[in-house]
Amino acid sequence: MSDLRKALNPNDASGPLRVVSIGGGTGLSTLLHGLKQYVRGRGVRNWPLDIAAIVTVTDDGGSSGRLRREFDVLPPGDIRNCLVALSEDEGLLSRLFQYRFETGRGLKGHSFGNLFLTALTRITGDFPDAVRESSEVLAIKGRIYPATADNVALEATLENGRRVLGETKISKSRHRIVSVRLRPRRCRPLADTLAAIAQADHVLYALALAKGLAGDIDGAHEHLKRAIDLEPRNRISARQDADFATFSSQPQIQQLLFPDKTGTA
Repeated sequence: MSDLRKALNPNDASGPLRVVSIGGGTGLSTLLHGLKQYVRGRGVRNWPLDIAAIVTVTDDGGSSGRLRREFDVLPPGDIRNCLVALSEDEGLLSRLFQYRFETGRGLKGHSFGNLFLTALTRITGDFPDAVRESSEVLAIKGRIYPATADNVALEATLENGRRVLGETKISKSRHRIVSVRLRPRRCRPLADTLAAIAQADHVLYALALAKGLAGDIDGAHEHLKRAIDLEPRNRISARQDADFATFSSQPQIQQLLFPDKTGTA
């Protein structure tokens, strides 16, 4: 029996396990790539996973930020990475979606996948529909939903009392983050997103970040350990994540992120 199966299914229950992963950035796509091998027909036979990913849409930097400002669409970058991570074919199509233009007026810095999702959003008139159609193009092993279809941004309050709006500006702040909220506050989740969470057997990875930012270090440790057990590369992702840096100095988090220094895993 695999370590993943033990971690998610300690009672050895039969049937597919419904796993929902919530997050963004490189962490979520890395986790999805690891989980994909356990979908029916890959890796462990007769023990399939039903994977759903709920992806944050607050990114306002790089190619995603430019497209967001110029075309009034939700940021496609994290969605694109998750689509590629769950893609059945990791060959040409996946490489095409990840291709980034290095030159060209207006094109430099954009990835093909971001442009594809933006164009499809303009055609369908709906970002979630564009994600659904892109999922079929890449024949992904799971389902991907944006966390909301509303145009949202992150706002943080720092320990000096200053409020900072926008994910990019928050990540560059030198003061400790006291609280984080969405703007506008009344954004609506998708019905499919709520249904996926309600039906899930396990919700993974990003809960570690949510717990840590809320001050629940024990909860962050528990969920981060599980995420690392499932996909060891999550340790590297968490080390490089600016949001994790706000609480990664806690001893139990340090033990997970830097086991070679602490002597424990």
